[in-house]
Amino acid sequence: MAAGSWKQVGNSGDWIGTIAGTSHRGKLFTAEGSGSLYETCPHSGAYKVIGKPEFSGTKFAFSIGEDIVTLENSGSLYRVNSDTGMWNTIGNPGEWVNTIAATQLAGNIYTIENSGVLYSTDPKSGNYTALGGADFIDTLFMVAIEGSLYTIERTGSLYRVCPQNGSWERIGKAGDWLNTIAVATINGKLYTIETSGTLWETDPQSGAYKTLGASDFAGTRFMFAIDGALYTIEKSGSLYRVEV
Repeated sequence: MAAGSWKQVGNSGDWIGTIAGTSHRGKLFTAEGSGSLYETCPHSGAYKVIGKPEFSGTKFAFSIGEDIVTLENSGSLYRVNSDTGMWNTIGNPGEWVNTIAATQLAGNIYTIENSGVLYSTDPKSGNYTALGGADFIDTLFMVAIEGSLYTIERTGSLYRVCPQNGSWERIGKAGDWLNTIAVATINGKLYTIETSGTLWETDPQSGAYKTLGASDFAGTRFMFAIDGALYTIEKSGSLYRVEV
């Protein structure tokens, strides 16, 4: 299939209640507004419920080691067994309540708060460290690519951020990622979708980018990378596999 081409996976509307998710061990894990946590096979769309319906407040989810880590709207952080759904609190409840963007890199969780401060958190202990100054107040998205953090700001600019000290540099032209609605990474590349429905592939080293396929993705709510392909969940609740 050509880059940018797509096909539906599973039944239409089955993911209409999704509020957060992550790829983990080759599967898609999604939390729904009902509180249910689902594991989905990305090839067939077959899914099953994991554990009890305790995830209605999930804001972000990450794959770290054998477990999933969730960050809740309450600001609490949890380690979740992906086989049973059993969970344990990490750190102090409510410590991450002001988080506006988050990702994981090399086993650590990186979060940005509405103050603009970037934090690194050890998901084993919950201990966290502030990195750099309050430079990220306008961040919309944050991802990790090959040892660095990348942020997309409200201005549409892309920045590479050092995960050791929070220092940053702009990549590409200012404003080139304006109107981004979803992001994911595969094999060292950054993939973004804009409100126009266009899917872009960006080289994060140079900022050079190109479009993939037609402008078919204006309805995308979430985008995940699983085994070399992108998967989108649309406003309709349908799941699609997108070739890159």
